[in-house]
Amino acid sequence: MSFNLAQFIEGPAEIKYKGQTFLSARTLGAAFMQDDFAIETSAYGPIDRRAKQPTARITLMPVGEFTDALAAILYPWTNPKFGQLVTPVTAWASANVNTGASTITVTGHGLRPGTPVSVGSFGTLPGSLALGTIYYVGVNDANTISFYTTLNAALALTGPVALTTAGTGNSQIVEQEPLTITTMMGNTITFPVAAVVGMPDLVFSAIGTLYGSLTFECFRQNGVEWSASGSFFTIGTGSWSNLGANKAIIPTNEYVLSWGSAAPFSSFQCRGPVTARFNLGLAPFETDQLGVLSRKITGLTATISGQPAGMNEDQLSKYLDMQGAGAGRGVERTINDFVIAAVNNSVNARFYGAALRNAPQQFDATNPRAGSFEWETSRNFYGSGGIHPVFAISAEAPSS
Repeated sequence: MSFNLAQFIEGPAEIKYKGQTFLSARTLGAAFMQDDFAIETSAYGPIDRRAKQPTARITLMPVGEFTDALAAILYPWTNPKFGQLVTPVTAWASANVNTGASTITVTGHGLRPGTPVSVGSFGTLPGSLALGTIYYVGVNDANTISFYTTLNAALALTGPVALTTAGTGNSQIVEQEPLTITTMMGNTITFPVAAVVGMPDLVFSAIGTLYGSLTFECFRQNGVEWSASGSFFTIGTGSWSNLGANKAIIPTNEYVLSWGSAAPFSSFQCRGPVTARFNLGLAPFETDQLGVLSRKITGLTATISGQPAGMNEDQLSKYLDMQGAGAGRGVERTINDFVIAAVNNSVNARFYGAALRNAPQQFDATNPRAGSFEWETSRNFYGSGGIHPVFAISAEAPSS
């Protein structure tokens, strides 16, 4: 039996998402799965299996490039409202539609220029907008948007969709960010809707890159039936565009650590990397007809771990709040922001409201006294009632 080498398919791929291109440091995986259910009989067990829920999850380890623009994509859930969808929904009232300018006022919308969206309404949509159509958001300013039929028009703010009427009641935007995998051979898989459901660990080290594994989940296009071609993904061809990672923006730095203003944690080092892991709680948002349409965020904390260096037994156990003045069951823990800054200020991170939870000590001839310490975050409020993010990471030092 002969074999045709032209049918031998392997090799790396790149991902395009939100206008950025990502290469993976290791294998880029696309896990396709069909969850099903059985038709049971007492005499013979399952006699049939039927489709329940298709899923597609994309995993990769980014090579380590760091900019504020990339960080905003990798870490979109720094300050989520619990119950919001990972495919965010933004609402407006008909009174906020300006038909003369074909713009809509949505205070503090936070949408990036060119965001692809679909629309819906509890009343009627503004004239010229239609269900089941992908539009691109033009950002006129921080509080005003318009709609366009192409990405380039949205970026240039030329030729908006003319809103002939204001519509009635409340209408909504549903973000529909596509993700495309392009292989080096030029084959593509495009998912019409994808969202980050697993933010990568942050690994702060002078001898390693910054990121752990990133996970996207892909969803069916909003308002589109299973039977529609391309509603979940399409297979096609494209062009491999990546010329390699930009090593000038891959930080491998020494870091300065602080947790509060009191010694010994006001400025300290660790014996190895300091790692931040993100515990993002998610629940399915589904209907019986279409299955899982998106996921709701139900919780978020960050856990920071590292092995402190240069401290004695008393210092290592001091802030567990186990004894002494103010200690007791039910009292408030010692909570400080955990701040990590590269010595060259290229990477800065702040984890708000962190408490020391685990401070093991080791007693033998080969291990250092301190084991792997663990801090966990909690939400804090500003004096005005605004809520802090769980964490922030940027080139500039995040505000306290």
